[in-house]
Amino acid sequence: MVKTVTVTAPKNTHQKKEYHLVGNQDQKLRYVLTAARDATLHVHFTLGSLDENGSGQVELLVQLNAFEPHAQITMTASIVTGTNQHHRITTEQLQTASHTQSTVILRAVVKEGGTHDYHGVIRLEPDSIQAEANQENKILQIGKNAKDSSQPTLQILHMVLQLLKLTLSSFFIVKLGVLKTMLHNNFLLTVFYRYKSIISTQA
Repeated sequence: MVKTVTVTAPKNTHQKKEYHLVGNQDQKLRYVLTAARDATLHVHFTLGSLDENGSGQVELLVQLNAFEPHAQITMTASIVTGTNQHHRITTEQLQTASHTQSTVILRAVVKEGGTHDYHGVIRLEPDSIQAEANQENKILQIGKNAKDSSQPTLQILHMVLQLLKLTLSSFFIVKLGVLKTMLHNNFLLTVFYRYKSIISTQA
């Protein structure tokens, strides 16, 4: 069963929220974050446990919805994945209006025997002209058996950018694969993805 929490910043307001999540219990969580016109919403998550050796699988889905002009949403997270713990984080940034902004910044420590999986989606609808979308997933591994993976997905629905997006994707994914294999550096993935996001705002 998925527990769902909805957080909304009404028009012309500035909202801040913080949630503390236990990392050593099996659970599925879904947070829906929405900012109205000219509103700012910042939500911070901490995911971890005092019992670092306790096993558990956490699936966390966070949706960031910027449906009205000048809406701004930021999600930050501090994550500690202990031994025998599996944390699967998914973020979906949906922007459907002009001059919107969404940002996801994850900082994670993955300890020996832990697994951290991240899948981030940015979707820019045709009306999201001059929108900004940023995504970062920074990992510190402790121990040779600590595991992490990052899978970014960018969906640009601006017609003018379709060919450009496909060209950039086919070129950079090949280069990125080589660099990431050699250096095992998630920051390379972040730079690449932010670069594509910047390109997408120029329609």
